[in-house]
Amino acid sequence: MKELAYITDIHLDEQYPGEIGVDTRNNFRRILSDINSRKIKRIICGGDIGESTSNKWFFETLKPYELNLSLGNHDTFAEVVKHFGENLIHSREEFYYSFEDEIFKSIFWIHLRIK
Repeated sequence: MKELAYITDIHLDEQYPGEIGVDTRNNFRRILSDINSRKIKRIICGGDIGESTSNKWFFETLKPYELNLSLGNHDTFAEVVKHFGENLIHSREEFYYSFEDEIFKSIFWIHLRIK
C-alpha cells in the first residue's frame, strides 16, 4: 500500500493567525513530524500556503518529500513558480503538470489568467 499525506490551508505567516497567537510555522513543523513518524514520503498540498514571503521556506522545508501542489485562492502563481516551477507546463493560459507512478496517474491543474 502506498501512503501519502494531504495538507491544505497552512496560511504561513499570515496576519490573522498571528493576531490570535497561532504560530503557523511551528504548527507546520508538527504536521511534518507526524508525517515523518508515519514514514510518508509523498505530500499533496491543496494550496493556501500563506504569505508570499513564506514560499521559499515552505518549499525548502518540503525538499525531502515528493511534493504535488495545487494553488489555493490565497496563492499567486508568480510567487509559487519561483520555487516550484520545473514541472509546470503552460498551455492556453492554463498551467498543469502530471506524473505517473506504479499506482497513480495524476494531473494537477492550476487554472488562472496570466495576461
